[in-house]
Amino acid sequence: AFAFVDGVTALSAAIADRLLVHRGWVAFWGVTSIGAGIVTLLWPSMTALALLVVIATWSLLIGGSRIAFAISARKQVPGAWSIALSGALLVLLGVILVVNPGAGAIGITWAIGWLAFLFGTVELWLAFEVRHETHELQRPQGFQTSHPEHAVG
Repeated sequence: AFAFVDGVTALSAAIADRLLVHRGWVAFWGVTSIGAGIVTLLWPSMTALALLVVIATWSLLIGGSRIAFAISARKQVPGAWSIALSGALLVLLGVILVVNPGAGAIGITWAIGWLAFLFGTVELWLAFEVRHETHELQRPQGFQTSHPEHAVG
């Protein structure tokens, strides 16, 4: 459900926000996440190993694309390092799930929970960075107001 909702949000942003830089990457994230969500919803009786493969594949694809995006957009996007870090966390989850598939549902649940916590923390940091940068760009530079009561003369 998370992957599906995340995908719908990303895809709608890529379609609706004409000012969004690198809309293609965001659309890719959206389509990939929607695909992972649909596969999971269509086959709820899927074994834990098959679901693990879906989650690991999603993590590796999205994580790798976030790293590639951060590298390509590092000069245009403030805080691109946090996008790369969130991508690295996703890749790490994918690698852990591929290397140790027998960890079981409890291990996967803990890994996903910690990833969600760390990923959300990094995303919040990015949001604050972008908000700060946006406010800095909107603030008039060197704008001085003249106050008659402070005039010399």
